[in-house]
Order: sequence, then structure tokens, then C-alpha cells
Amino acid sequence: MLSAAASAVRQSLPSTCAAALLASSSWRTAWSSGIRGYASAGSAVHEVQSTAEFNSVRKQVADDPNAVAIIDFTAKWCGPCKAIAPIYEQLAQQYPGVKFLKVDIDNEGLMEVVQEHGITGVPTFTMYKGPRKVENFTGARIDLLRKLARQQQQQQQQQQQQQQQHGIPLHLDGRAVAILWDLDNTAPSSLQLDLLPAVQELQVLLTRLGGCVSRTALYANAATCRRLGASLLQQLAAAGVQLVQVPLRNQAADMQLAADAYAFARRQQRQGCIVCVSGDTDFSLILNYVAGQGFLT
Repeated sequence: MLSAAASAVRQSLPSTCAAALLASSSWRTAWSSGIRGYASAGSAVHEVQSTAEFNSVRKQVADDPNAVAIIDFTAKWCGPCKAIAPIYEQLAQQYPGVKFLKVDIDNEGLMEVVQEHGITGVPTFTMYKGPRKVENFTGARIDLLRKLARQQQQQQQQQQQQQQQHGIPLHLDGRAVAILWDLDNTAPSSLQLDLLPAVQELQVLLTRLGGCVSRTALYANAATCRRLGASLLQQLAAAGVQLVQVPLRNQAADMQLAADAYAFARRQQRQGCIVCVSGDTDFSLILNYVAGQGFLT
């Protein structure tokens, strides 16, 4: 028996939808290959069985800003879904860096997931990158699906290569982290609206990478401090952010930031990580020093 959500989806599909798709040679080939073995024990596609299982997988993806998951919302009675199933399986095997999930909209244990995603037609494909939904479309659009999977895996490989070239590990392994941000030279376009979210996003990212953010400091002159306002200052303090007021002269913030980076490196008993956000002074000397102490910069 179909669930209410599944019935609504089925009724919304044109009666000629499956017939039109299966008329083409490519779809006849896919259909004739059948769905035998799809989501079997050896399948590269993760067939989700419950809302709790789905939420667990989503949390794993959300906790890694570079992780990618593609979700196939499907139904056993849907012709196009059956036709694209073996191709979806092939993509999952071809692009192991991307998580391929399957959600059956008739599964009563997944009704909350179906409703949350507003599914009104099948197959519907939704793609998440880290915590963000970055793509959503309905229809068996094989070329788009293949393009998205290929692009995401290529991006992951490029990021890994860059990290390896610059000696940046994929995980910070509990390193102490200091975020030192020069507001006078690199402030967001809207301090009141964008500053706190930007700082918190950076803190969360470094934490997800396995770092322990032990200090977050913003460097600003008196004029910039006044622009922040009392309310934002309280919110920053509640987020563990220290505001360091510096003299109103050229490169004063950068000089104080460099001195604090040096002091932070000297205080640590084990290797750590320093994130300097500044658009002015050349920090080569201080960065060379802390790198020589085994720090990431």
C-alpha cells in the first residue's frame, strides 16, 4: 500500500512520463539491463532504511566541509527510477569520493525525510556539500548527475593535492589553534551583519578539522571598535572572541598581530596552528619562525 506522500508523488507524474523516456534507445538499454543486483550486498549505493540512519549519514557529511552526498529519492513503482538505478550504481562505483544514497519514498520509516525535503516527484536528486544543500532537481537527468559527481570528486582531489603540497594535514589532530584577524584591513562588508557569522564559521571549520581553538582575537583601532556597537561586542565576547584595540596608525594592527602570533607559538608545548587574517604586512619572518617550530600557518 502506498503512503500518502508516495501517492501524491505518483499522481503528480504525467501518465506518459515513463513511456516517453523508455522510447529512447538509451533508456531501453538501461531498462533491459534491469535492476537486478541494485542495492545488493555489493552495491556502492547506500540504501537508507530509517530517519535515524539518514540523519546519522547527513551529520557525517555536515561535519566535513569537503564531503559530498547525492541522494536519490526513488520509488519501486516509478519507471524512470528503475531505468536510472543501474546508472546511479555505476556512478557510485566510479566516484568513490562521493556518497551515493537511496531513499525509498514508500518506506514508512523515511516519511519524515521525504517530507522535510519536500519531494513532489521521483526520481528527485539532492546534493549536499558539507552542511549545505547545493543542488536539487527532479527527473532522470543522467548527464547532469554524472557531471555533478565528476566535478565534486575532481574538487576533492584538487583540495587534497593542495593540502599535501603545502604540508597541511587533512586533520589537525587536536592541535591548539589561534585565529588572529586584522579588522582594519580585512573587515567584512557589513560588520554588524557579517562579522560574527564569519568568525563562528571559521571556528567551526577548524574544530571540524580536529583543531582546538584556544584563542580568537580581532585587532582594530578605536574607530573600527565604535562601529561594532555594544550589542555586537557582547555577542563576540559570548563567542569567546577577544577584541584587541590598537593605535590609529599604519600597520599597528598587523604589528600587534605578528607579536601575538610569535607569543602564541612560544607558549605552546606542542605543535599548533595559527590562522592569520590580514591584507597588509608581509608576515614572512614570523611565519617562517612559527613554521620552524612545527606550527601550521
